[in-house]
Amino acid sequence: MSGASASSAASGELHRKSVLVTRPEEDDPRLSRLLVNHGALVYLLPTFQIAPVKSWGAFDQVVQNELPHLDWLVFTSRNAVRLLVRRLKTLQVECSVLRHLQIACIGKTTATAIRELGWTVELVPDEASSEGLVASFSKRELHGQRFWMPGARQPRELLSASLQEQGAEVIQTPVYETGCPPIPPAFLTKLVVSGRLDWLTFCSPSAVNNFVKLTTPQVVLAELKTAVACIGPTTRQALHEHGFCVTVTASEQTLAGLVQAMTVPSSQGRR
Repeated sequence: MSGASASSAASGELHRKSVLVTRPEEDDPRLSRLLVNHGALVYLLPTFQIAPVKSWGAFDQVVQNELPHLDWLVFTSRNAVRLLVRRLKTLQVECSVLRHLQIACIGKTTATAIRELGWTVELVPDEASSEGLVASFSKRELHGQRFWMPGARQPRELLSASLQEQGAEVIQTPVYETGCPPIPPAFLTKLVVSGRLDWLTFCSPSAVNNFVKLTTPQVVLAELKTAVACIGPTTRQALHEHGFCVTVTASEQTLAGLVQAMTVPSSQGRR
């Protein structure tokens, strides 16, 4: 948790605007840096935290026994890539053992992380969501194909269900889990209702869901006057389900795209 910081040299739509960042940035402070570069005052209060799973039994079983028999490796987040690589190193297994697999992923950021490892990415849908991958895979013959999906402990079932309907076999193994960080709810609630914030930013449904847990019923979400920015349609849906009024959604579902959406002058019609 950190206080506000700003770049006095920057100017524009975000200059001197107070922005709440709800994503964890201990190891990856890109969003805060982008906002500061645009002159924003950043309040970093992650509403969720990501931790490696406590038990790696299912993952290790796949690595030891299933890899030669798999066809596809699917990543739905950059965190899944990072923690898969970390676990392989712990097992003293070279990343090259995965090179025979076709790789699909959600999002340009995830694709970049994969390519930095020297792997080829076969499929990245234009829409950075499970729905985008479902649409892309629906054009392929998948009967008898075997998919490995390392990811969150409680993943969305949309993609795996769709692949199975096409005749594929899907192995899902958790590599991380999300939870609420040790933020005093009263502190976050006081900040939100104080009127000091100009923007709330959300980059995942987990950030939305835990924000709601931490701030309601003291904060009436539908009555918030603070502008709300989100990174894509899945996060926007989570916001709508909780009653938020979403000010902008990133056209390009990246952190840079999120900040770009926030810099569009309101007179030009944000969406």
